[in-house]
Amino acid sequence: MGLLKSLFRPSVFQYVVHLERLDGLRITSFHYVQMLDELEVLANYEGQNFAVSMGPEGDLCLSAADQVPEDLFRRVCQHMQAYRRVWPASVISSSKRYAKIAKAAG
Repeated sequence: MGLLKSLFRPSVFQYVVHLERLDGLRITSFHYVQMLDELEVLANYEGQNFAVSMGPEGDLCLSAADQVPEDLFRRVCQHMQAYRRVWPASVISSSKRYAKIAKAAG
């Protein structure tokens, strides 16, 4: 069952697209190297900065600075945990935008 679960787990891009579904959240930086499982996504929500990174076992980790209000962090966290399917067309168009964001960051 573990193998099947990992085979059908949403991609990094699907999770980031889902994250952007949170009204008012904006991706400000995007860096992903698939071969290395290296991920750093920075986002801004209600004037606060959040980061999404990849843990050692491929899990996504959400973090924020200490000054981010707990209820705001909880709202973003709950949104990530309530993942809803993202269709491939959304991933394709969003991944092109993420590439532009990454290129602009240089």
